[in-house]
Amino acid sequence: MNPTDRLRKHLLSLSPLAIALSGGVDSSTLTFFCLENHIEFTAYTFCGDHLTSFEAEHVQKVVTENSIPHLFIPCQPLKDPKIAANSRERCYYCKNDLYFRLKRCVEPGRTIIDGSNASDLSKYRPGQKALKEQGVMTPFASLGFHRMMVEDLAQELGLNIPRFSRSCLLTRFQYGYQLDSDLVQRLGRAEDYLLRAGLSGFRTRVLLDETVLVQVDASEKVGFLNIEPGFQSLMQELFFYPYRVQYMEFSMISGYFDRS
Repeated sequence: MNPTDRLRKHLLSLSPLAIALSGGVDSSTLTFFCLENHIEFTAYTFCGDHLTSFEAEHVQKVVTENSIPHLFIPCQPLKDPKIAANSRERCYYCKNDLYFRLKRCVEPGRTIIDGSNASDLSKYRPGQKALKEQGVMTPFASLGFHRMMVEDLAQELGLNIPRFSRSCLLTRFQYGYQLDSDLVQRLGRAEDYLLRAGLSGFRTRVLLDETVLVQVDASEKVGFLNIEPGFQSLMQELFFYPYRVQYMEFSMISGYFDRS
């Protein structure tokens, strides 16, 4: 049995499903695979300070245009002191809280599934522990679908694959930097500006010593320079000025604080 058939069989055995849809490649591929194969599901998206308005609007557009059964779940993870403390275990506490909330929202009998893939298992992902504790299934990971296999499947489904991945806004602050809603919302406005300008290979980061870094993939340098005057004005308004720009490969941008 080929991997796609195994995935279909596995998902059918778990259905009806509740899919955690972030809007990224993994969860979107899982959602559209179920849609294409008539596997019963409802998609759920956590919305709160961790998500830019651009990303929330993108999810809304996709589910509306494709008639995907979907609900947004409002959440305020930073009300939890353990999450706001921003330790290296922040993602564990946050995922634990989010999926606990999701379990209370879904209809009885639905299996909650997440788009984590097998490649995620070799990286620092404390949130994976929370998924196991909350009984969340990870079909891609459990069937050995690594990142490239998921992207191949996304292409087969006709999905547009962004060059660069997105991650939760809470990851933009160095571990140990105390978080609050206003701070994260302000940073979200900065990243929202860049997203709406057509950029995607970037991160805006805040270090413990208050240094602000704007990390941009080298391939998007010209695009960033074209919009930097407006971006600089916004950063001043948001109190994230001065900042230092770093042009680097995206592989060095993603997971930056996990390597330091």
